[in-house]
Amino acid sequence: MDRIKLARVSGAPPTTMAESRCRRNVFLGDLDLAGIDIFLKLRELIPHLGVSALYSPMLIAVADAGTSHPHCALVEKLGQPDMYSSDRDVSRLAAACRLRAVDQEAVSNQDILQLADRVLE
Repeated sequence: MDRIKLARVSGAPPTTMAESRCRRNVFLGDLDLAGIDIFLKLRELIPHLGVSALYSPMLIAVADAGTSHPHCALVEKLGQPDMYSSDRDVSRLAAACRLRAVDQEAVSNQDILQLADRVLE
């Protein structure tokens, strides 16, 4: 608990990792290599962390120049390294964002309501 801070709207916060476990923990970040790197670092601390299904609409958006952006200095994405992983989800995300990226803010409210508690399939 010393390295992960949890926030709750009401009630007493958990005092042990066992108390803080959710049925399903998922990660959502930008669909770029820096976002994937953050996921990998968090998963070292939370081994059961999954990739959010909210990446599904982002995987569609990254293929369209109108809904994604290139890796460039303007959006502070220039020079991100190539990423290789044996994890199927990580490899899928890394391959999808090799040339273009999508910020997590692009996910719609409707997608959040439908997908926020699911893992990527």
